[in-house]
Amino acid sequence: MPQANTQKDYYKILGVDEDARQDEIKKAYRKLAQKWHPDRSDKPNAEEKFKEIGEAYAVLSDEEKRKQYDQFRKFGQSPGSSGFQFNTEGFDFFDLFQQVTGAGGSRQRRSAHSAGDADFFSQIFGGNGGRGGRSRHYQWSSAGGPGAAGRQQVAGGVKIKRRIPLKLALLGGKLKIKTPTGEVVKLKIDPGTQPGTKKRISNKGGRGRDLIVELDVKIPRDLTTRQKELIKKYF
Repeated sequence: MPQANTQKDYYKILGVDEDARQDEIKKAYRKLAQKWHPDRSDKPNAEEKFKEIGEAYAVLSDEEKRKQYDQFRKFGQSPGSSGFQFNTEGFDFFDLFQQVTGAGGSRQRRSAHSAGDADFFSQIFGGNGGRGGRSRHYQWSSAGGPGAAGRQQVAGGVKIKRRIPLKLALLGGKLKIKTPTGEVVKLKIDPGTQPGTKKRISNKGGRGRDLIVELDVKIPRDLTTRQKELIKKYF
């Protein structure tokens, strides 16, 4: 049964002093875990290093475990000899990462499918592979612009269409739009926005008219069998 090892210097692993405060320990963990996350690092030992960093944080962030660990280090006792145990078997270091950083914790395994999976999530989530990041910004153009179908005169205003990535439709965010008057405005996209949703911006359509933005959602076509499996898995 794998257990935390007092031979490891958890303070050294996180690069903090032995009297480090909890906020310093957390900050150090966030920085190192983001650097060594297997989805972000190409180093062959990235996953091993990531878990070692997580193990160090799991002990030092818990006041009781940290106290026991310090005592064992001081007196040179081995794990389990007098009650100190940190069982790493079944411990989910990726969930820990998600809890602490707020970022996606699940890894994409380094396998024959990983490159295809990353390409798929880049397509479906708008270029970030599902890891968060900034929403895309689309600008209005008289020639149509990205995802737009031109403008249309309607009762009380001018209507334009915008296609947004699925990530933005699901999670919400801000969409930058250049209006017919040349002004750039930020349009709030609500989480769960459906195709065909219309958003009205008062007095931004030119000549005192409203600008009506009809939203479409970009959906990938011609899914492979593997991509269909991913959809079933993640959605």
